[in-house]
Amino acid sequence: MSNLLGRARAIALHTASTGATTGEIARAAGVSASAASRHATALRDAGLVTTIRNGPTVLHTLTPTGASVLRAALRKADEESAGAPARAGGPGRARAVSPSCGWDTALGVGALGAVALSSAGA
Repeated sequence: MSNLLGRARAIALHTASTGATTGEIARAAGVSASAASRHATALRDAGLVTTIRNGPTVLHTLTPTGASVLRAALRKADEESAGAPARAGGPGRARAVSPSCGWDTALGVGALGAVALSSAGA
């Protein structure tokens, strides 16, 4: 997926899955607020996120298409790690996702450290 989106945009897409401000995207991707805003604009122009402004705050959320793209990437990661030992949490519960779990590879973003991800929302 990084070939399509690039590292920062793939992270921005994942971060927007739970609703994220531009600042939250910037922190997650390790980029400036202006760079995060440009990434969000590119994702919005591609139809993957929608943006709602409330005064100075801007909230980015996935469109149905963006959610489908993210789900497909996560499904691919789960299929690739099917031989790995079961992770704590189980279906529908929050689980810690480490770089070895594969979603970061499916998104093409490399080692990101632990990230909270809901299996039910993926």
